[in-house]
Amino acid sequence: MIMEMFLVNVYATLSCSGKKKSALITWSYLVLFSAALFALIGYLIPEIALYALDDSYRLLSFTGVVYLIPLILLTKQPYKHTMVIFNTFWVYSLIIFAVSYRIAGITSIASRSLDSLVIQTAAYIITFLVLLKFMKKKMTYTFQNMKEETLNSILSLSVSVILVIYTIKYALGNSVSYLVEISIFLLLGACFAITFQLAHSFVEASKSVEMLGVKTKTDPLTRLKNREAMIEDATERIRTGHPFCLIFIDLDNFKTINDNHGHSIGDDYLIAFSNSARRLLDSKDRFYRISGDEFVVLKDGSFCKKTCSEFEDLTFLNDPTGIKFLGLSTGYANYPEDAKNISELLGIADSRMYQNKKKKHKSTFE
Repeated sequence: MIMEMFLVNVYATLSCSGKKKSALITWSYLVLFSAALFALIGYLIPEIALYALDDSYRLLSFTGVVYLIPLILLTKQPYKHTMVIFNTFWVYSLIIFAVSYRIAGITSIASRSLDSLVIQTAAYIITFLVLLKFMKKKMTYTFQNMKEETLNSILSLSVSVILVIYTIKYALGNSVSYLVEISIFLLLGACFAITFQLAHSFVEASKSVEMLGVKTKTDPLTRLKNREAMIEDATERIRTGHPFCLIFIDLDNFKTINDNHGHSIGDDYLIAFSNSARRLLDSKDRFYRISGDEFVVLKDGSFCKKTCSEFEDLTFLNDPTGIKFLGLSTGYANYPEDAKNISELLGIADSRMYQNKKKKHKSTFE
């Protein structure tokens, strides 16, 4: 029974994990590890082998702890992921083991050991593939999107359930009926399954909220962050006292694009500008479209005149439908030298941008 449990758990853990080597090499390593382990304990430390073999649950504990080591080394995901996967299937197997042994005590068809093995095997045949399919689908998604705190909680829960199963076994002894023990183990397994499903649902809901937040803070046309995101990011920099420069960008003569060529061409013009402008930015710079033809860059430090000059000299990487880039005007404000709140920074940068635009197009303003 224990050998069957071991094979089921190792197979399930490897099936739900990313393996570093091929299946053949992975299982070969496990066989070699088992041979070395049996040789070491059986011949060099026989007392440990006798102590473990004296009690089935003790042997289960020993097997579970020891085989976690090669499984962690043979899988390429974080070790906590492997531990949660292994513990989850170990809880499943412990409950099947405990329930099978107690059902065999009630039926007494042949010997209790043989009856237990037959019942356990039947239980695996009925439930294992369903559980494996569920775990592959749910666990992969959950781990990919789970925060570290949630992962630690799930890991602690799986270990706690295993300890509770052992505690129930030794605490109850022969003081209650087999039916009561079976009910307790099944209830415990159901509680663990429900908890994992709740964790999955929580992660799924959190991811949906996160994606919704991303959508509400993203400009649908250019795929840049929008005004709300800019204010949020700038406010966070101000809160931490991190010096930065806010560059205000306004496209020159954009209205003539819409008037002469239509709004569809105007949209292409905005997309071409945002794609071309990205190449001027560093990895830490943040780029936003805050309204129709107005954009903002948040840049670390106070040295942004060079970036403003580079934007002033910008040309399209690819002209949309033959429309040449008509230029832009920039203005900037430094935090904390020029202002200490986002409204004043925007106002100063906007004013400087307007002055630059006025100088460039003096005849238009006169």
